[in-house]
Amino acid sequence: MEFINNVLEKNYEEFMLKNKDQTHFLQSLEWMKVSEYKGLKTHLVGVKENNKLIATALLLQKKLPLGYSYFQIPRGFTMDYNNLELLNFFTKEINNYTKKFKSIYIKIDPDLKLHNIDHENKVLEGTNNYELVKYMESLGYKHLGYNKFFE
Repeated sequence: MEFINNVLEKNYEEFMLKNKDQTHFLQSLEWMKVSEYKGLKTHLVGVKENNKLIATALLLQKKLPLGYSYFQIPRGFTMDYNNLELLNFFTKEINNYTKKFKSIYIKIDPDLKLHNIDHENKVLEGTNNYELVKYMESLGYKHLGYNKFFE
């Protein structure tokens, strides 16, 4: 695997279109332009394997006093979160990349469903991402709680 710190917009957009089930509007080039208008510095990063993109992310950098920054990755990475090796690699490489900008933290809010619930909030069979949440915590992510919808 190879970390790419300057994914071309054309390649980024192609990857997003091919992976619609793994992406979100807040990772789009349109949102990137809105963020730039709001004064944020944007970074398109990704991971290639066998010369093919297998993961991307839009990083939004907010510059702080004294040369520090923090980063946000709205709605998380565009990738298969079940590929734990990729998740581990991408996490470490993004951490290394953002350190160059004196990042004090990275905020990520991946669009992951923990499980399905019915109208009475009872857990239904099917989606179960408990182990994924535990794995992400082992990589250094801090889980800040659950929500039912988008609150």
